[in-house]
Amino acid sequence: MTPPAETLPANFVPGQRWAYHTRSGEEASRLLVLKVEVLNGEEVVHLSIGGLAMNNPLSPGGVSQQIGHVPIGASALRRSVTWLEESAAELPEDESGYWQWKAAADRGEAGVFTLEIADLVDVLEEAFQTAHSGQYPPQQTQPGSVFGKSNRTLKA
Repeated sequence: MTPPAETLPANFVPGQRWAYHTRSGEEASRLLVLKVEVLNGEEVVHLSIGGLAMNNPLSPGGVSQQIGHVPIGASALRRSVTWLEESAAELPEDESGYWQWKAAADRGEAGVFTLEIADLVDVLEEAFQTAHSGQYPPQQTQPGSVFGKSNRTLKA
């Protein structure tokens, strides 16, 4: 169920913890707003996502429970969130994920997700599976893939 428009935030703020439309089995997953900035006239929200159960053969135990940094367009985030759970959560000290993304973005090699969060998690899970399969060397990505310059939408 999508929240009424009047309950959605005019602006996201670092330290907000949000519930969102999760994937099945991840109902306890939450988003933490790490940073907000405007790039090329678009509001970009940097998040961490916890409480996941993403299949990831590259993680110990084969499951990732957290994504430390995800840049997403504010409009996609607004379509994903359901309620604000906390407004002053402690932020992690490690900002290395953001700075790696920022350097790549400044070179034109990284972008911003426009998918809703549940779809974004699906795409990342698929990318981990592909990376583990050895189908594409780590230095190369399939054109248009999640790690390429363009975002992609999921087929229904």
